[in-house]
Amino acid sequence: SWHPFYVPAFVEDPAALDGLLRLPDVQEVIQAWAHIDTALVGIGHFASQHQSSMLFYNYIGKAALQGLEQCRAVGDICGHFFDAQGHQCFEERRVIGIPLESLKALREVIGVAGATDKAPAILGALRGGYIDVLVTDSVAAKTVLDLDRSGVV
Repeated sequence: SWHPFYVPAFVEDPAALDGLLRLPDVQEVIQAWAHIDTALVGIGHFASQHQSSMLFYNYIGKAALQGLEQCRAVGDICGHFFDAQGHQCFEERRVIGIPLESLKALREVIGVAGATDKAPAILGALRGGYIDVLVTDSVAAKTVLDLDRSGVV
């Protein structure tokens, strides 16, 4: 079964965030996170999101972007960012999405991402243990393996 989750991923205004988190339908989904068996998630690539003002700048302030750059963020899952080693960059309090640690506790997390530019994000997600199954293309898979073997990332 699935639950619709009609909220923005990023909420800049603390009062708006608190209001959204109090909504009964939002609370229902958040409470359901503890009972999920399998999750299907996309793996976002930080560099491409950073370049897109439509996706990124309107939702995350300059200070947070600078923090992500200092952390050397490579990707995100459900709005939570991590570096190439899979370490979460920082606890983002303005994100409405299942926390990475909660994802790690699930029986199965299927990550979906492709293309060579997403390889560092895919590798970070794998190293962090955030996904159990990867759906990708052969070029991205080869690039991930090459990055891992080279130790560059």
